[in-house]
Amino acid sequence: MSQEGGSGSKEIDVLRQILQFMMKKSKYCWRNRIDISGEKLRSETREDYRSLIKRMFPSKWGNLDPLIKKACKSKAKLAASDVGHVYFPPFYGDDREFVPVITFEADFSGELPQFLFRIAMLAYNRDNSKLRVFGCRFETPHANSNHDYCHAQFTRDPLDISASGNSESVEMMVEWAPEHIPCILAPARGPASLLVWLIVDLYGKKSAPLFSTMKFDKAYKEPLRYLST
Repeated sequence: MSQEGGSGSKEIDVLRQILQFMMKKSKYCWRNRIDISGEKLRSETREDYRSLIKRMFPSKWGNLDPLIKKACKSKAKLAASDVGHVYFPPFYGDDREFVPVITFEADFSGELPQFLFRIAMLAYNRDNSKLRVFGCRFETPHANSNHDYCHAQFTRDPLDISASGNSESVEMMVEWAPEHIPCILAPARGPASLLVWLIVDLYGKKSAPLFSTMKFDKAYKEPLRYLST
């Protein structure tokens, strides 16, 4: 599959620009207790966020960016444990009770960088104090497979909580739930436009203003084209 918009390094430069902006926007919103539209957050959502950042410390761009650049330059792999927990801005409107947390892993060894983004939507159950977790993953193509295209799927454990031994205090998706089907086609050609599509999926038309100040080739903004129809 061909690389969109030029070299792999350009692809990663665009991805870094988007990710940096989202982390900066997230910090501003949570600190000022507002969502992406400037509306006041629900008190329950604020409380959940305060509890979560103590349980899962937020990643900092100053630490994450050098890791991405180093892995890209050396054509190495980046593990989810290296990335940590990237908090995204609070939701506007629907499902405002959930706190979105992103993690990802990457493989820079091939011609086209491969990314697997996981989204965990988190909220505490106030009846039993358990953490509710719903997750999806967004992936670049799996070469020589039936899923050789950018796509999204459900995932039962987006934060790998079961491996940490803390699953007793968590309510996750049931084990029998499918993880591979449906494999939803993404209007993306590489990790940068896949990240754009991920953000559009989370914030709908409210995502368009988020990209208005970012300057990069329109090829990476393909998912935004569908917002104007």
